[in-house]
Amino acid sequence: MTASQPRSDLLRTQLAAFTRSLHKVEPGDVRAIHRTRVASRRLRELLPVLQIDPALCARLMRDLRRVTRALGRVRELDVTVQLVEELRRDIGTADVGLGVVSDRLRQARAAAHARATRRGRFSTDLKRLAKRLDRLTGTLESRGPKDGRRWRWALEARVARRADALSRAIEGAGPFYLPEQLHAVRIALKKLRYALELDRDAGGRATTQAIGRFARAQELLGVLHDRQLLIEQLRKTQAALTTRQRRASREIDLVAGRLEDDCRTLHARYVRQRGALAGAAGLLLAKPTSAADASPVTRRAGAGR
Repeated sequence: MTASQPRSDLLRTQLAAFTRSLHKVEPGDVRAIHRTRVASRRLRELLPVLQIDPALCARLMRDLRRVTRALGRVRELDVTVQLVEELRRDIGTADVGLGVVSDRLRQARAAAHARATRRGRFSTDLKRLAKRLDRLTGTLESRGPKDGRRWRWALEARVARRADALSRAIEGAGPFYLPEQLHAVRIALKKLRYALELDRDAGGRATTQAIGRFARAQELLGVLHDRQLLIEQLRKTQAALTTRQRRASREIDLVAGRLEDDCRTLHARYVRQRGALAGAAGLLLAKPTSAADASPVTRRAGAGR
C-alpha cells in the first residue's frame, strides 16, 4: 500500500477536473460537456466519504446531481449523433434515412442543450458550485490529518457497497439480452470503477488491473447501450415518415437490423465475461488480509457474505 493521500488532495484533484472545461459547457463543446459530467459523477462518489458536515454534503450532492442530470441528455444525444455520422460514412451516398435521423437528432440536441444551460444561468451555477467546493477543500486542508482513519474506513465501505451492488446487478440481468437490466449492470460497473479509482488514489488496495477489468466491461456495455438508444431513435423517426419516404424507411430498416446484430454480438461478449466480473466483485467483499487493519464497517461487510 502506498502512503495515504490526504482527502483534501483528492478533493482538489477532482475539483480541478470539474472546473477545467466549465467555460466551454455553455457554448456547447461536446468534449467539455462529457468531461464536466464525468467529473460531477466522480465528485459525487468522493463527497460522502470525506466526513464533512452532513447538511453541507447533502446540498453539494444535490447540486452535483443536478449537473449530472442536466448534461446527461445532451451527452446522450452527442454520442448518438456521432454514431449516426459514423454509419453515414460507412454507407456512403445512400443515406437518405440516416440523413433524416441526423437532422432530428441535431434539433433535439440543440433543444436539450438550451434547457440544460438555461440561457446562461447554468454557467453561473457551475461556477458558484465550484467555489463552494474550493472552500471545502481549504477547510479540509486546515484540519490536516484529523479524522483521516475514519474517512478511509468510509471509502472502504463504499467500495464494498458498490461491489455488492454490481454482484446483484449481474445476477439480476442473468445471461439474457435484457436492455434495462444490462443498463443497470453498466451503471453499477461505472460506480464501482470510480470508487476503486478513489481508493487507489488514496493509497488503498485497489489495483490498476482490477480497475481496468471493470472499466473495459463498462465500455463494452456502453457501446451496447449507445446502439440500443440509436435503434430507438431510428424506429421513432421511421414511425414519423410519410408514405412518400419509403426509400428512407427501407434504409432505416437495414441500419436498425445491422445495429441489432451488433447488440447481440456485444451481449455475447459480455456473457462470456460475466462470471469473471462477478468473481472480481466478490473478491472486493472478502475480508482484508490483516484483520487489525480492517475498519469496523469493512469487517461487517465481509462477514455478511
